[in-house]
Amino acid sequence: MKKILALSLLIIALAACGIDNTMYNAQNYFQSAQERALNANGRPSPQAVDEYTKAIRKCGMILSANKNSKRADDALFLMARALYYKGNSAFQAKDAFQSLINGYPDSKFVPEAHIYLAKVLRDINQPQEAEAHLEQFIRNPKFIKHHPRALLVLADFELQDEDYLRAQYWLQKIITDYRKTDEFKEAFFLFGKNYYLQKDYSSSLAEFRKFLKTRGISKDLKLEAQYYIALNQYELGAYDDALRTARYLIRDEIRPDALAASRVLYGRILLVKGEIEDGIYELEDVGKKYPRTEQAASAYYYWGRYLYYQEGKIDEAITHLNKVRTEYSASPYAEEGKQLAAA
Repeated sequence: MKKILALSLLIIALAACGIDNTMYNAQNYFQSAQERALNANGRPSPQAVDEYTKAIRKCGMILSANKNSKRADDALFLMARALYYKGNSAFQAKDAFQSLINGYPDSKFVPEAHIYLAKVLRDINQPQEAEAHLEQFIRNPKFIKHHPRALLVLADFELQDEDYLRAQYWLQKIITDYRKTDEFKEAFFLFGKNYYLQKDYSSSLAEFRKFLKTRGISKDLKLEAQYYIALNQYELGAYDDALRTARYLIRDEIRPDALAASRVLYGRILLVKGEIEDGIYELEDVGKKYPRTEQAASAYYYWGRYLYYQEGKIDEAITHLNKVRTEYSASPYAEEGKQLAAA
């Protein structure tokens, strides 16, 4: 009897060890994918997609073995996030987050799952449901520690919808009520961006300069703030200042999508300063190095506008403006480029 009991305990211990090892591998795959830079169109690289897929498979093995194990909610939450960040599995991610919320109501991951679920609802073209889900979430005192994150996501939704007043309301609430949270820095950043989107460039520039003086800002967020500083300087006609800021960005930025955007801005500044050959080179090189991306579309748009308005080379301008849509159909300049080419 004792031998049978000992054998049973050994089998249980080995099974638990196997689950822990599988979870460890899944977490490593996920973390490695997270650390890879997004490509120039803002999507995960093929290597990252492969690692997310491996993480999903490992989590599936854990859940198939025993969905009631102590690591089941960990595995399901990791799987759901991997599906979300993979970029092509939104409906599967939605099901996974809902399964976690419904199947493991006491899990420590439930609050974050609610926030991710709202993001997924937005991705699958259910914006009203996404916003309603978060507004209900921030009224629940049970999730009060996660309210700043939910408010930040709500503000981002409003910015995407160009409802700048509501975005400012949510951001100001974080800045006022949750100053000691990590979300405070992100809200402060978006507060400056909100002014830029409203074309209040002076206020945006002032906010971003204050933002850079805040302690504990990550390098990536500092670089993004510098990008908006350069944009504001450009819009305000401070071209020498904008040129210096853009050069700093190109020197220090390593993320492909952000570097390409910085080079497009740098090219625009060079053109307006009369450094035509260098400006055209920047825009042309972005189009070549980052094809089929939003940044390539932007480069062809500004190149086409320069040819159209400054040099009067209509045929060349039309060629470049027509490339805006073919390079990136979702570009904010796609429709304007098409109309200008037609005109």
